Amino acid sequence: MKRMDRLALAALSVGGLALTAMIIGSGWHYWRDGQTDFLSFYSGARLAFTPDLYDLGKAQAIQAAAGIPLGLCYIRMPWFAAALWTLGKLPYHSAYVIWVGLLLAAFVTFVRLWPRPALPWRIVILCGSLPAMISLQVAQDQALLLAAMAIGLYLFSVDEPVWAGVVLSLGLAKFHMFLPLYPAVLLARRWKLAGGLFGGSAMLVLISFAAGGWDWIQKLVSSLATSQVVMFRPPSLYPLFGESHRVLYGAMVVVILLAYLWRARSDVAFLIAAAPVVMMPVLPHVALYDCPLVLPLVMLSLVTGSVVTRVLAVALAFPLASFLHFSWNPYLMPVLMIGLVLSASFDRRRTALPRSAHLDPVLAEV
Repeated sequence: MKRMDRLALAALSVGGLALTAMIIGSGWHYWRDGQTDFLSFYSGARLAFTPDLYDLGKAQAIQAAAGIPLGLCYIRMPWFAAALWTLGKLPYHSAYVIWVGLLLAAFVTFVRLWPRPALPWRIVILCGSLPAMISLQVAQDQALLLAAMAIGLYLFSVDEPVWAGVVLSLGLAKFHMFLPLYPAVLLARRWKLAGGLFGGSAMLVLISFAAGGWDWIQKLVSSLATSQVVMFRPPSLYPLFGESHRVLYGAMVVVILLAYLWRARSDVAFLIAAAPVVMMPVLPHVALYDCPLVLPLVMLSLVTGSVVTRVLAVALAFPLASFLHFSWNPYLMPVLMIGLVLSASFDRRRTALPRSAHLDPVLAEV
């Protein structure tokens, strides 16, 4: 790549960071002070391996002691709290700094390991992603999930499918986003990948019983039902379907899922990248900060997609669609996501993965 091209891409990356940071600039003082969703993760880490993991009163007491009494309840599986147990032993602000550092490292890992397109373009796309910036601002864990997707695909590409499945099982952190992975690996007959995925998931469930007690499932369901979570303009079509349109809603979900499973049989990169994009547009509980999980499919589609697929990928890659979602039409993002999954599902070109440690072969250049 020529020096002027590198400078142009670097300028685009810096411009993307500046633009997205400016769009959500009014909330950065909350990020600076630690008034983010990490509060719920921290309380979970402090309460892991106790009967009070999902006790709102205990969580509020921990958050008040940290000087930020927002009262956020822990609503993840117990294994996730156990994974953060060490952070829970630190003072809140120290743990928060480490958490933010982990998120930044995870974004770097994702952009380095994801195979397509070329690395400079991956950097530009990530830097210009408004949902990624929002995810960082609220200290959610989408960056860690992106890293798990990239590491899983990389391990598969170097003939380590079992370990790839184990890494992908970490998607249980947001299990509702990654449910399509489980039938997909079976229908694709990727038995070693399936063994790692199901085996890793089983291990995380066992850890959850150790960290949350035998009744953790009941407590988690109760916590989810009673938690007061209000999503502003969620990127989902779920609110459109009332009780009288449940059949139509179900039919839409089935069509999207079948299209995904059709393509996933022959393309592992698509199998991994598209799974959360299948779920996001139809879930009742989803937010714009979840939309960084669209980036893997967006990046693949820019290389392997048809003209229609690439247009949809470009629309989702940069801040305009997210901005219009907030300011104009709350159903723009889910419509674009559904369109991308359906279009990409019937593209003829498959993703060729490198089978060496060299992560950016010439074929990846676009």
